[in-house]
Amino acid sequence: MEMIGSGNAPYIVGYYCSMIDLNTRELCICMELMDTSIAKFYQAMHRFFLPELSPKKLNRFVQRCAYNVVRALDFLKSKNIVHRDVKPANILIKKDGEIKLCDFGICGNLTDTQLDFDGIVGTKMYLPPKPEKCAIQGDMWALGISLIEIINGKHPFADYDSYGLAFGILAWEPKVPTIVSNDTQAFILQLLRKEAHERPRSYMDVINDSFICNMTAIPSDDEIDFIRHVINKTNK
Repeated sequence: MEMIGSGNAPYIVGYYCSMIDLNTRELCICMELMDTSIAKFYQAMHRFFLPELSPKKLNRFVQRCAYNVVRALDFLKSKNIVHRDVKPANILIKKDGEIKLCDFGICGNLTDTQLDFDGIVGTKMYLPPKPEKCAIQGDMWALGISLIEIINGKHPFADYDSYGLAFGILAWEPKVPTIVSNDTQAFILQLLRKEAHERPRSYMDVINDSFICNMTAIPSDDEIDFIRHVINKTNK
């Protein structure tokens, strides 16, 4: 966190300092205050705003999430880091429209041949069909799953039990809800190709995709207004 959250990284949650509480013997990490997680945000969005939510607003929100998270992952890649736990609970949002990636507890170093973790790590429901120890294509898959979850209001494997999950992921044929545009569907499906080598080769390839290449760093007034309305509902 000190290395990646203390500098000019607008899509990474800010890091201020760490300290030890001598009374409780706990490590305290002081970080930027955000309003809520995308996991809680999309639940409120579906509960309070659908079916009235227009496809245009939903498309734009998915674009914003995709753009900011890919920018964050590309920054990590520039530091030879892979996140390995991309999911809505680890993406935070503020009322001013800022969306940032957090929780770097199981990051891996792309230059390491021996990692500190045995086998594959990450949240099982977001792992690709053929997980690799430390590769950016695994985070691409997790982002694709997260975007479908945001659109659907539910994880695509939410009804699987833990024993059938691995088989379910292998057998699953990715489908994006048709409530979003064809461009949105195509963008997500490229992240969810079963074979890792068929996914984009780099984050710059994703950033240059027509779906998000024209996004601006600062959200529009319409985006901010929508986000504020949902967060206000989330916090009630």
